[in-house]
Amino acid sequence: MPRPAPASPCGAACPARHAVTLREWCFPERARRVPWARAVSLGLRAVHLVAVGLLLGGHAYGAAPDALFPWLVVAVATGAGLMVPEVLGWGLYWFAMAKGASVLVKLSLLLAILLAWDARVPILVAALLWASVTAHMPARLRNYSFLHRRIVDASTSLRRERPLPVGG
Repeated sequence: MPRPAPASPCGAACPARHAVTLREWCFPERARRVPWARAVSLGLRAVHLVAVGLLLGGHAYGAAPDALFPWLVVAVATGAGLMVPEVLGWGLYWFAMAKGASVLVKLSLLLAILLAWDARVPILVAALLWASVTAHMPARLRNYSFLHRRIVDASTSLRRERPLPVGG
């Protein structure tokens, strides 16, 4: 029995075996289904939470930097890994959605630690609170697209229907 052709990376509108352009990959017609995303995200999220908890606790209780560094690497790697299925599914549109933008806010908070090292524990707590709240928002809020000015989901077209008004 022949194997079915893999889903087109540019969305439902692309014909089978279509050579996908970079633009189509980055800005798909519709969100793509990533079959392994749920399982991978679940595993990565569990490890990410452990690493972030140990980092926060380590900084709060003055653990040695050498003891915290491996957990920093794990937290960064799993955090980046959690973004992969999202970007594979939504393309670069994900960064314009509330759920992607919330990750960018969290990363900005974490980068602020480099400028305010003595305030790292309150900043880490703020980043953890932000991530906890935004991760558990209703889908209608998480899936709001600032670019499209509407809620988007797997069944809706991601192509802009009309250009944004000039100056607005």
